[in-house]
Amino acid sequence: MALRGFEMHVRDYLRIVLKHLWVVILSILVVAFTVWMSSQNQPDRYQTAGRMEIRGVLPQSVEISEPGLARLERAKEFRTHLELMKSPVLAERVVAKLDPDTMLELETSNPAMAAGTLAAILEVHEVGGTSLVSLGLSGSNPEKLTKIVNATMEEYCTWSEERLQGRVGKIRLALEAELPAKEDAAKEARLAVQKYRNEHQEIRFEDPDTTIRTVIDYYEQEIARSEVALIEAKSQNENAMAAKDDPAKRRTLKAVRESRELEIMKEEEITLVRELSRLKERGLQEGHRDVVAAEGALADNRSRQEALVAELVQGVSEEYADLKKKIEEMRSHLEVEKGKWREYNGKLNGFRKLNDDLAVLETELAKHQALLDQATKDSRVQHEAVKVILPARVPTVPILTTLGMSFVFSIILGLALGIGLAFFFEYLDDTLKTREDVEKYIGAPLLGFVPYIRGDKDRPEAKDTITHRELKSTTAEAYRGVRTGLLSAISRKNGKGGPAAMVVTSAGPMEGKTTNAVNLSITLAHSGSRVLLVDADLRRPRIHKSLSIDHDVGLTNFLVGANPFEEVVRPTSIKNLDVVTCGPLPPNPYELLGSPAMLDFLLRAKKDYDFAVLDTPPMGAVSDALLLGSQVDGVIQIVSAAKTRRKIALLGRDQIDKIGAHLFGVILNSAAPNKAKYYGYYYPEYYKYYRRYYVEEGEKAGSVSEKTGSRKVEAGQGPSPS
Repeated sequence: MALRGFEMHVRDYLRIVLKHLWVVILSILVVAFTVWMSSQNQPDRYQTAGRMEIRGVLPQSVEISEPGLARLERAKEFRTHLELMKSPVLAERVVAKLDPDTMLELETSNPAMAAGTLAAILEVHEVGGTSLVSLGLSGSNPEKLTKIVNATMEEYCTWSEERLQGRVGKIRLALEAELPAKEDAAKEARLAVQKYRNEHQEIRFEDPDTTIRTVIDYYEQEIARSEVALIEAKSQNENAMAAKDDPAKRRTLKAVRESRELEIMKEEEITLVRELSRLKERGLQEGHRDVVAAEGALADNRSRQEALVAELVQGVSEEYADLKKKIEEMRSHLEVEKGKWREYNGKLNGFRKLNDDLAVLETELAKHQALLDQATKDSRVQHEAVKVILPARVPTVPILTTLGMSFVFSIILGLALGIGLAFFFEYLDDTLKTREDVEKYIGAPLLGFVPYIRGDKDRPEAKDTITHRELKSTTAEAYRGVRTGLLSAISRKNGKGGPAAMVVTSAGPMEGKTTNAVNLSITLAHSGSRVLLVDADLRRPRIHKSLSIDHDVGLTNFLVGANPFEEVVRPTSIKNLDVVTCGPLPPNPYELLGSPAMLDFLLRAKKDYDFAVLDTPPMGAVSDALLLGSQVDGVIQIVSAAKTRRKIALLGRDQIDKIGAHLFGVILNSAAPNKAKYYGYYYPEYYKYYRRYYVEEGEKAGSVSEKTGSRKVEAGQGPSPS
């Protein structure tokens, strides 16, 4: 059985603290007294501090050898310095130079323990946005504190210089150890260059020969031009091969078309044809010697043309073959020249590499020698990378007196302890208090809020009829609000108003179910509805005491068939309200309430009345309320504020759900007026204003009306119930 979800807000935390404000105040007082008593014999405390500058000035040899660290210090990153200032090593150096009397300010005469104390209490802070660092101490003796702080700053300057010189010394020793190897490497490189030069004297290393490159360029250009011509020659050769057996196609070849000799032969052929035609026009017959001579000359011409065309076609193929051969020969010569060029460049590049290596080694040797000279120079001078800017001064005013420290400390500690206890007590308190508790923990609507009713010691049951005796009270107004919520719940279930029968019960005893049943019935009767109040608690009945009537005849008489419905119903002095008391206590309450006679009773009650309100025993004690809850229109669950536990209330809600009964809602009962704000309701303030505005002012107006002769208000008569 899980509780419904609940979300805390800031106002809820504040309410918890206000609810347990006495715990917070008491915690502050107890802690304040305890701290004050413990601090009576403690002396006042003083604080002093000095400032140092991290200048970031490093020897040039360190900046060159350790560029990363140099950049770090130039950027004012003080993590290394801050940690070293708080280190036990510095503390030991400082303690070793303190006199025994000053060492006692560290609360020990043991140097090792004093060093540990100094490292723990020394306050080191970077002054934001600057290159300054603040070193400070707090204690009871201002003179000794000042002496220790100044000694610490001076010792750190000395230690920093020693570490710096140590770094310079290490750099110088390392450079001296590396110098011979660099000198030998440079010497070997020079010898290698000279040897290579002697072995390849044919190479002009300073002014390389470009003759081979010129020949290569010539062949590459010629091959490019020949390859362009080869494309045309290939096309002509293909045409020539295709036209080899076709005389008509052969004459379309470029070589044939462009042949001057063939053009002359064609002109001669034209002349011979004209001569032959002229001879025939003269009437010369075939066989005439002139005709025969002309025809012979024409045939010879044409034969020579065919021979020339064949020769030209053959020349195209030969030209294509010669051009291919020429290109192959030039490519062969080009590869030979390229081989010579590669060999030449290989020797030249080998020399250049040796020469470049020599240049690098000589440059490194020069830099190494310069750095060694700088390290030697740095080792002979002092560098102030850390410097004391503002020595600590003896404080004359304590930072906080013992009483002031006690007060501040006790307030903070007491407040924290009190708030913690307040939330702890609230954690232990799992009762329902607010509307949100009811809706979120048990998932039920809240019909209304009923404030705590202070009872009469002589007649405690008098509070059961407070809504009739005190019509203008805040309690009566609260019940009218409950009535509104109940009528809305009934309308939502039935789709209209009454008649409706309802069971009033609670999860546990002493939660105010009878008081709420009676007052709710009275409030319903005041609205003009006919109400039947039934005491269905056949085990511990109380309604007869609330209304000051006997219970000799009641519900049990009807259920056993001894009296009819009309005889068990009794009128009251309250208009529209009748009551059925318990009657004689039966030995078998559960069986009677579950009998058919009880169903007949409920049907008759709903027939004759608008509302039937049944007061029943608690659900957690017996099952009477659950039995009746399944027979009526709905159940009203009473929850006592700050008394009913969440799990108990949720258990009652779950029991109602299990039997299939309808829950109209919950009445939050008996909230103390002085806790109303914490509970989330403002009934006291609201109704105080209500009474002043509507009641007291109305009474004054009534008194004025009496004096002017207006209608008088009868004594004891209140306003018409709403």
